[in-house]
Amino acid sequence: MRHPDTDAWVQAGYSLDLFVTKRRETYLAFIIYGHEFVINTGGPSVKGYEEWLEQKRGISPLVERLGMRLDIDVSTLPSTAYLIGDAKIAAGIEFDRAQGIEGLTGP
Repeated sequence: MRHPDTDAWVQAGYSLDLFVTKRRETYLAFIIYGHEFVINTGGPSVKGYEEWLEQKRGISPLVERLGMRLDIDVSTLPSTAYLIGDAKIAAGIEFDRAQGIEGLTGP
């Protein structure tokens, strides 16, 4: 992602978000230096998260839900991934509504 003051590309240290799947499971997802971890806040199963990844072609909920996108430069070895956009909580709520997840409140 880009530094907010210098606009230079920087390595993102961490990101986290709560999200709800169509199964009505709530997950805490967080990324630490490119490794994503997910915790189901209501039980031991991560089936809803696995279904999310399957339906979204492996795209993390932290990327798509918050209105960002992932660009991968395969011309470098190893390939370099760039996170494009600004994370917006309101975008996550609207994304969930568009996916048919009801009962959410927001701006």
